[in-house]
Amino acid sequence: MMLGFARPKNNDCITLILDTFNDRRTYYSFTVNPRGIQKDEPGDYLWESEAQITPNGWQAEIRIPFKSIRFSKNDIQTWGISIERYIFRLKETDYFTRINRNEVYLDKIATLTGLNQIKGGKNLEFYPYAGFRQSEYDDDGERKSESEFAFGLDAKYALTSDLNLDITMSPDFSDVESDPFFYQLSPYEVRLNEQRPFFQEGTRFFPTGGSSGTSLFYSKRIDNPRMAGKITGKQGKYTIGAIGAINKETDSEDQNSYIGAFSLQRDIFSFSTISTMFSGYSHPDYKNLNGMVNFNFSFSRILSWSGSVQYTHNSDQSKSDNKMMETALRYNPDEGWNGYIGFMRIEKNFMPRSGIWRQTDTQTLSIGPGYNIRFDRGAIKQLMFDSMVRISQTSDGNPTGYSIQPVDITLSTVKNHRLMFIVRLGKRKVQLRDQEGILVYNDQYFKDIDFMLDASYTGSRYYQFNSEINYSKTPVYGDFFSAAYDGREIQGNITLTLRPSSQLKITAGTDYTKQTREEDNVVLFEGAISQLGLHWQITRYVFCRADLQHDSAEDRMKLDALVGIEIGMGKTLSISYKSSGEPYRKAITGEDAYTLLVKASYLFRI
Repeated sequence: MMLGFARPKNNDCITLILDTFNDRRTYYSFTVNPRGIQKDEPGDYLWESEAQITPNGWQAEIRIPFKSIRFSKNDIQTWGISIERYIFRLKETDYFTRINRNEVYLDKIATLTGLNQIKGGKNLEFYPYAGFRQSEYDDDGERKSESEFAFGLDAKYALTSDLNLDITMSPDFSDVESDPFFYQLSPYEVRLNEQRPFFQEGTRFFPTGGSSGTSLFYSKRIDNPRMAGKITGKQGKYTIGAIGAINKETDSEDQNSYIGAFSLQRDIFSFSTISTMFSGYSHPDYKNLNGMVNFNFSFSRILSWSGSVQYTHNSDQSKSDNKMMETALRYNPDEGWNGYIGFMRIEKNFMPRSGIWRQTDTQTLSIGPGYNIRFDRGAIKQLMFDSMVRISQTSDGNPTGYSIQPVDITLSTVKNHRLMFIVRLGKRKVQLRDQEGILVYNDQYFKDIDFMLDASYTGSRYYQFNSEINYSKTPVYGDFFSAAYDGREIQGNITLTLRPSSQLKITAGTDYTKQTREEDNVVLFEGAISQLGLHWQITRYVFCRADLQHDSAEDRMKLDALVGIEIGMGKTLSISYKSSGEPYRKAITGEDAYTLLVKASYLFRI
């Protein structure tokens, strides 16, 4: 497929969108810029592209093997198709078909016909790797080193043209970016983004419970996999996802745990779904089983109703008060009045150990009206006024607080400036750890007042920035979350991204936090996490990445660096280096460590 456009800029790009099932729900997108840099969603697929700048503009050619995508088994295929062009100098996106802001995008794309008797083949892929790792670390003051060869295999088999089986054995993720530093300033677990390709791809097949931040499956629980497999795809109106892993327990050389999940989703009506999901965690010390029923009724792009009921069972916990329920109604047009009403209830023994959860023993009613104004002329593009009222209780109905957000204003401009200002007022009780480590509510109400200002600019092809400052009168924790006090918190972050060319991106930023106890003005916590990152596509086949982070609170630092050569589709040679002031993999302990890995991988495709 050849695509041509006029007046090239480094940050211009074109995107090809394919709805291969023609269900107006799922899609593949393939993006390329004038320099031939690629991006694909929602996974990482094998495809090729070439781009060139001409005297009259620029053009790109995209080649997508049928083996790389999924589609139905019908002899006569009908797909949805769309093409997008982003013109940076105009700050606009042009579409192949006319699309209203209040319409469902995939429902308005064009139709591609003439695809008859196409086959994806068996698409059997073997992706072995071999590497050599050299590590050095401190162990109780003694400097130790390790050298080892590493071997592993990834395999993919197309059970049908739209259903895939993936297996990984002895996976190595040393060349994957490690998790960022963060501050644990509350007793609730911080959710981290998945960076490992095997677990990152296909996350859309395992739905979450909604806006609560809970999920019955959290791939980070598989922190040291010996072997893992998954089946993902679509059969007619059913979307299927299944994953399982054998995980090596870090506190024992001989014991394994088993983690898995299964999800089944059914398309109904035009844009709606109902789904069910089950997950489990078989640990040497306990057994965990979880289940969920979920629905999402989209009456249009601007009106939807969603909800879920979740259940957990743990062999070492009470079998009562272990459910979660959530529902929400949203009306969100591009202009005019909008609104949100939602209710969430999480019982005290809700604990999906194969997933992730935050606060329990809580129920919240949220109501939020708003109004959007869009300007057809002038520098201002849109002005949004939102508000929110939340009333919180324990799962038994005892009050725990409220919050009123009377001011929530967002202004965006044609030149891609954005300014946001939020004011929130309220009071609340907090959960503290008792002597057994269980979170229970205290009896005191704390002030909860928050002012937030956020500003960003993405209108230059050479740089973008985002900054946020937040001042709060809020409860602050002490004594390992067993005590709380009226306090003040100041948070601020700024991120600057430089793009000297389409192949080079440099990112620098810092995130500062200070917490003070109000009664005696004692600083309970102060720290800043700073980051410097480099992503450079040196040539079409040679790339490098480096990320340096520093934490001032604990005076720790880490460096991730990778240089790689992509010889062809699925054929890479890479050298990665990691240095850290804290443990960076389970086999290493100590305060200072590094690892150097040379890794080669080759794709065999049948």
